[in-house]
Amino acid sequence: MLSTWGLGVHTLALLVLTVALNAPSDIVMIGCLAAIGAGAALFTTPNNHAILSSVAADQRGIANAVRSTVQNASGLTGTAIVSRSWPRPQ
Repeated sequence: MLSTWGLGVHTLALLVLTVALNAPSDIVMIGCLAAIGAGAALFTTPNNHAILSSVAADQRGIANAVRSTVQNASGLTGTAIVSRSWPRPQ
């Protein structure tokens, strides 16, 4: 339940941020970024618990390493895509 709320808060904040980029306001940007962080925090812990509790105890180290690698690779990929698509000054 907590992870569902976190994912919802995260998604809603990303949608508001997408609309707010057309007319950025510092307060809206700070609020959206704070909500994105809070949503990610609410989602990550229950999600990690669900992943690791579904694995046998002697395999949790490997499962956590795979989970961490996938999480870091997706963060890196997202950062690369955003930086590549960000408008560059002429």
